[in-house]
Amino acid sequence: QWLLVVSSSLWVTAASLLLLLVALVLAGDYEPSRYYYLAISGIGYILFPCMVLDAAVWTNRFPRFD
Repeated sequence: QWLLVVSSSLWVTAASLLLLLVALVLAGDYEPSRYYYLAISGIGYILFPCMVLDAAVWTNRFPRFD
């Protein structure tokens, strides 16, 4: 039961970061500056370990005690 709660919260966090990155990229109706690229790289930097390591690897490799 707890594994479902933990894995769901990890996937929701990863999905929200992915949506935030997509929204930031698509909302570029202005001239991008270095802060824009810094924001994109910062979200990408936190998205990778959150999505790949936490949501995908951790939930598949963590031992299940059923």
